[in-house]
Amino acid sequence: MQIEIQSKSKSLLGVSDLTLAATIKPGLIPALDSRSYESRLRFLLKTLNALRVSSLEVEPTPLIADAVDRIRAIHSFRLAIVGEEPPKRLLLSVAFDGGWEPYMRRIWRDLGPLLDVIFCNCEGYLDAHSHDFPAYAGWVQSAQINTEFFYNASSLTVNDLHYLRGKVADDLHAMSHERPHIDAADGRESDPAALLKQALPALPSGVTYRSVSVDERIAMPRHSTPRVRVPLGSVGIAGVQTGVYPAETPGGWQLVGRTPLKPFDPDRAEPFLIKAGDAVQFYAIDHDRFLDIEREGLVVPPKPPSEGGSRASS
Repeated sequence: MQIEIQSKSKSLLGVSDLTLAATIKPGLIPALDSRSYESRLRFLLKTLNALRVSSLEVEPTPLIADAVDRIRAIHSFRLAIVGEEPPKRLLLSVAFDGGWEPYMRRIWRDLGPLLDVIFCNCEGYLDAHSHDFPAYAGWVQSAQINTEFFYNASSLTVNDLHYLRGKVADDLHAMSHERPHIDAADGRESDPAALLKQALPALPSGVTYRSVSVDERIAMPRHSTPRVRVPLGSVGIAGVQTGVYPAETPGGWQLVGRTPLKPFDPDRAEPFLIKAGDAVQFYAIDHDRFLDIEREGLVVPPKPPSEGGSRASS
């Protein structure tokens, strides 16, 4: 059955948003403990977030399947309890691939059980388990808030991102098999960052910033078939050269990492971050630091840590 949609969402580059707010039920839940709907909801969200972090950043093999990730269309999914005084509201904000109705049908079918557990704490919620799609979609529309402004940085779909991550993993796996003797080197030399320190100087070109050479132990040929998309800031190796992609472009270099710094920005006073003859050092950072640098829009690369301290990468 096709439903009438008067969308309050915004779309950009093939990605759409949905924001809704639902009033949390007042008082205590009808159970033996003296917990309110709000306190139960807060505990549930905290637990779900801990499981999400564990599945992505702690456990190499997730112990609990990620229902949100299985949709393969969701870029971001946020839940927050808002308001200082009762009645407080549960705010949901999602960015997803494609149009509103196709997305909602997948949510009703595949993510309904998780959302039922969360939104059963809200007034007037029609659970996906007991209601057909038109009824469920009608409740979502009634709770949806009109989006006045929406920004999305890329036209890459969630499937595109999974594909690119897989290709990077394949590159690193192939490198470890074709260059097994790297692991036999001593601790400092076996560190990829240490090996990449030889990538000097960096020169701008139409596709990448290219270096003169890298250590021969990590030299790798290009892919015979280039990728359709390589994300901005990707660090790659081709032969004995290493470089950084200054824009999202096709490319066939073996990818070994990504920097949050923009190699080229036409809006900067100095568009090129790296000049001919500059010395470039790569060092490792964690995901949170990557996002901080990307969000801050740093132009000058942060200094690497001192010898013996924790390592970081740009």
